[in-house]
Amino acid sequence: MFVATQLAGQNRLFSFEAVKCPKDAFFVVQFEGEEALSALYRFELLLASKDSDIDAGALIGTAAHFSLSDGVVDGQPATYQGLIQEFSYEYESGGWTFYQAILVPVLWKLETFVLSEVYLDKSRPEIFNTVLENAGMRRNDFEMRLSSDSANAPKLEYICQYRESYLTFISRWAERLGVYWWYENTGGQEKAVFTDLRTAHKDEATTLHYQPAGELDAQSTQKRRCQRLRQVAQNQPKHVVIRDFSAHRASQELKGTAPVDPETGIGEMHFFGRKLKSVMDIEQRAKIAAESLRCRAVRYFGSSTATGLRCGHFVRLAGHPRNSFNRRYLLTEATHRGSQAGLLLDGLGIDTKQKISDFYLADFTAIPDDVQFRPEERHPWPRIIGTINAFIDAEGSGQYAELNQYGEYKVQVPFAMSKKSDYRGSAWIRMATPYAGSDHGCISRC
Repeated sequence: MFVATQLAGQNRLFSFEAVKCPKDAFFVVQFEGEEALSALYRFELLLASKDSDIDAGALIGTAAHFSLSDGVVDGQPATYQGLIQEFSYEYESGGWTFYQAILVPVLWKLETFVLSEVYLDKSRPEIFNTVLENAGMRRNDFEMRLSSDSANAPKLEYICQYRESYLTFISRWAERLGVYWWYENTGGQEKAVFTDLRTAHKDEATTLHYQPAGELDAQSTQKRRCQRLRQVAQNQPKHVVIRDFSAHRASQELKGTAPVDPETGIGEMHFFGRKLKSVMDIEQRAKIAAESLRCRAVRYFGSSTATGLRCGHFVRLAGHPRNSFNRRYLLTEATHRGSQAGLLLDGLGIDTKQKISDFYLADFTAIPDDVQFRPEERHPWPRIIGTINAFIDAEGSGQYAELNQYGEYKVQVPFAMSKKSDYRGSAWIRMATPYAGSDHGCISRC
C-alpha cells in the first residue's frame, strides 16, 4: 500500500499508458526522446511494472500516450499520443519487472509501406492526402494548412514513387515544395499539421524566464526556467540561382534568382536540373531554396527544465540580460531527458549510498518567430539504374501507338501498384532515339 501511494498521482512527473494495459500498469523510470520539424518524434522509455507477463508482441502498433509535467503551478502536462513501435522485456528486480518501450507518432505508419507507384494529375494537397490515407491514417490524424498559392497551384501531371516508403516519398516532395509538419494535441487527439506558412502555427507561446544554471531559485514551482541560451550566426550566400532546360522550347531560358543575404553574404549557390517546367515554377523554387538557407542563418540553442517544449510551437523568453533575446521563438528541434528513479527507490524503501535525484531537461533549437522555416532537402530523388520494361498505352484497338503534337507517348510502367484504365496510366513521355550521320550522332561503347 505504501509503494502504491508513493508512486501514484501527483508524485509522478512522467506517466505512460498503453490502451491494451490497465491505466496504472507502468511506472516511468527514465526516458530519452527527440523531435524536430518534419520528422517523427521518438521516445525510449524504461518502464517498471508489477506485471511480469506482459505480451510484448500484442502491444506493437497499438496506441499509447506519454505525459510530462514539470510541477509548475497551474501548468498543463505535455502529452505525446502515438503508437508503440517496439516493446521489450529487460529484467526483474525487487518484485518489479522492467520493460523498454519506444513511442512514435501515428505518422510512423508511413514508414512501414515501401513500394513503387505512379500518381497522375494531383494537386499538392491531393498528393499528401492520397499518401496519408493509403497508409491507413484517418482524417482527424492530420490537417493541411497550405497557402492559397500551394492549394491552387496547377496539378502535377506525373509523379513517381520508386522503391521508397510513403514517409520518404512524402518527405522529399514536402522538401521540394517548402512544406513541413509538426504535431498538435486538440481535444485528446494528436494530429500532424502540414503547412508552408509561418502564420499557420498556433499563436500562444510558453513563457520561459531566463536563469543561468547554478543560481538559487526560491520560486522553482512558480515559473518555467531557461538555464542557457546560445546564439549562433553563420555565413549565407548572397543569392541562389536555379536554372533548368525547357523540353518544349529549347531556346527558352528557365532561370530563377532569389536573394539570401545580398548585403553581407559571401558566395553564391547555383543549381541546375530540378525538373521544373516554367519560369513561375523555377522562381518559386528559388524563393523556397533561399528561405531554407535564411532560416538557418541565425539559430538559438537553449536548455530548460520546462516541459511542453514541442517543435512547431512558440516560446517567449523573458529576463535575459541581452534585451534583444527577450522575444518569441519557433522551436525547430528538441531532445528530452528525464528520470524519476529516485521516486521508485523511495517507494520501494531501498536505501542507496548516493542520493538519486529525479530530473527533467530539454535541449532545444529555435529560430525567431518572424522567420519563415523551410525544411532542408535531405531525401535524394530516386534514380532508375539502367532500363525497365514498360507498355505503350493507347485507347481503342491499340493497333497503333498514339502520339501528341510533340511526338510523345503514354507509357504504363509495370511497377505501379494501382491498376489504371487504358490511356489513363501515364503522362506524355518523350522517346529518345539514337541517330547518327557523317558528322553527328552518338557512339555506343561496351
